[in-house]
Amino acid sequence: MSNKKREKGTPFIGEHTAFVFFTLSPGTEKKVFEDKTPNHNKAMIRLGVGVAPVTIIIKTRDGLEIMRTIERNSNSLILQVENIKRISVRNNSPFVTSNGTISIEKTFCIFC
Repeated sequence: MSNKKREKGTPFIGEHTAFVFFTLSPGTEKKVFEDKTPNHNKAMIRLGVGVAPVTIIIKTRDGLEIMRTIERNSNSLILQVENIKRISVRNNSPFVTSNGTISIEKTFCIFC
């Protein structure tokens, strides 16, 4: 982001939807989403995993780090988070490769 002041315009609210499949080797972590815009956002995030437990790590623009673990073959975990900056997933198993999905429904506001 530059140091220039952003010009104000007409407020605009939009939505993005992303669906990410991931495969993680044992004990590894992977960034699956990053928002590099300065726009305010709110998101509904759904995580589903296969045979190995996975931790989702959500970092917000406000400096918060939210970590939740979902056990293998569990139902999905659903979170609603404001001002997402980055989402990563970590395979907690030292032996088993993990597969999973993340669905992100993000509403953002430009010039709000």
